[in-house]
Amino acid sequence: MVSFGSTGSADIMVCVAPIGRTLGLECKVPGRKQTAAQLVWAQDIQSKGGFAYRVEDLDTACEHVLAVYGQNLQLLRQAGQMSEEDVAEKRATATAQLTEAKRLAAEAEAGRRKRREHMPVRGKLPPGTNNQAGI
Repeated sequence: MVSFGSTGSADIMVCVAPIGRTLGLECKVPGRKQTAAQLVWAQDIQSKGGFAYRVEDLDTACEHVLAVYGQNLQLLRQAGQMSEEDVAEKRATATAQLTEAKRLAAEAEAGRRKRREHMPVRGKLPPGTNNQAGI
């Protein structure tokens, strides 16, 4: 096993454009709670102006990324560096890109499921395969 990052750090780290704010996404199975170290890490990121969320699915993760992106765009609009029309256009583009990414992820998952259906169950492989499935 190889470990990266600091103890408790999020599973997914995102540097959200256009101003580079940090977003950490802790991926959890429904019902599983974050560890004490993960909660401390999340509080530290938030105290420094970043964002940290616990997510259970791709849709929720995408919503958080889009929300932080929208906040970044609003900060630039308030600073006079973007117009309201620019903000709306960039949000629409980002929403379309996330929709396409989710579609591609669903397609890839369907392909993985289909391949798994055809894989033999371990221990029930045909004779002569040395008990290993070839892919």
